[in-house]
Amino acid sequence: MPNTYHLACRTRWQDGAYLLLALLSAVGTARACPQGDAARQQAPQVKESATSETALSDATPRDVYRSWLLAVKGNDLAAAKSCWWMSGNDTCGALDAIVGIWVAHHRFNVAMDKIGKERKQVGNYLRDDCTDAAIDRTLERLKQAEMTITGDIATLKIPWAEDDGLVDNQPVFFYVDEPIPFRKTPAGWKIDANDLCGITTPEEFMSSTWGVAFRDHAAMLNDVAAGLESGKLETAADVVGAMERHLGSLDGQTPLTRTVIYEEDTPTRYLRIRKGNPNQLSIGSAELPHRKDVKNPTRVEGDLQAVFEHIYHGRKIVVETRNKKGYEVIYAYHDERALEIVAAQLGMTVKREQRSISAFVLTVGQSGSHLQQVPKRNKPDWEWKYTDRGTRAYYAVTMDELADFLERLSGPPVVNKTGLAGYYDLELSDKAERAPRQGETRMLDQTGLEMRWEKTKAEVVVVKDK
Repeated sequence: MPNTYHLACRTRWQDGAYLLLALLSAVGTARACPQGDAARQQAPQVKESATSETALSDATPRDVYRSWLLAVKGNDLAAAKSCWWMSGNDTCGALDAIVGIWVAHHRFNVAMDKIGKERKQVGNYLRDDCTDAAIDRTLERLKQAEMTITGDIATLKIPWAEDDGLVDNQPVFFYVDEPIPFRKTPAGWKIDANDLCGITTPEEFMSSTWGVAFRDHAAMLNDVAAGLESGKLETAADVVGAMERHLGSLDGQTPLTRTVIYEEDTPTRYLRIRKGNPNQLSIGSAELPHRKDVKNPTRVEGDLQAVFEHIYHGRKIVVETRNKKGYEVIYAYHDERALEIVAAQLGMTVKREQRSISAFVLTVGQSGSHLQQVPKRNKPDWEWKYTDRGTRAYYAVTMDELADFLERLSGPPVVNKTGLAGYYDLELSDKAERAPRQGETRMLDQTGLEMRWEKTKAEVVVVKDK
């Protein structure tokens, strides 16, 4: 497979929260999933039935989570959704996308068993964390889970084994390091989708690239699974053909049409825009045999929101367009004019504006900053470096630069409101760098800095139709 991902998986199925923002991020980075037949055979077999909605009203968070796992195992989307809570009326189908992606992956995995060893031809659409074996192993771990209840808010911490979540060892379902958030509702305890996904409304999720990708990805998997279950699809070739009718191509290398919209092939730049598939998110390295001089040639395919977000390399970008078409763009990763050129060729403008956005705000805590300024100096070739203490060291960074680094790590926008000028050396642990949950203030170790969710004004790049 080329170095490409659509909705593949991490080395560990982790950080399920920043789903998207960072799938329920377990669907988010460039690594194909192994098949894991041995792991499926070794996992303990758990035979239970999902809890009814009536019983859920009296259930503990642990009971609700068990019901969620069993609903996924039974391919029961309605029962799975009943274990979750989201603000508002959710008329846009956000929970169908967030919960449905897991149910669809499990259903697809089970259906693919019908074609035996040929199933491996489908590659990274077969997820080891969405098998019966992974769910059964998670049900076993759940028995020892620690519940913390504070009023109408609760968390559930699953004690994973050391090798759990490693794709080559012990796949488990929905591996997350952080405690899973719950909210008490009139119908009982529910998994808090707002907190877990870092959103405030269903519309916020479904207006994002991830919302569309989850919805369409689940639709494809369910369509293919139905074909396998009915006998309409019988071979790996049948499955690949069915998936390509959704995606344009299984590995993302061949868009629905090869029509070239724009190409600049000059001594100082390579950039090409072709028509592509708006219903997939495909990102990876590009092959340019005739241009070995182009550093880090990169390929992105999807709708305009996805394309511009990845060319910009940041989250502080707003795309306003009526254009629902898909595009494939190949460009040099560090080409500072790529965004401007692509926008111009597609009849759009690029401006910087002050907008109100949901973001992580970086501020100085009540105890004040514990950082010491350092002289401005030539920076090393690397932006940060791991220390022998297990921390990440940053050298001579401004607070704006630190916010940019944290944004890349956490997913959502990070806005610097520290008011600190100058340059600083600092070290941060992995825990400090993780994105805070809604309502939480995350202290950045002993720096005196903190980060929290806010609706705030910030300068963003706005790409919109002329």
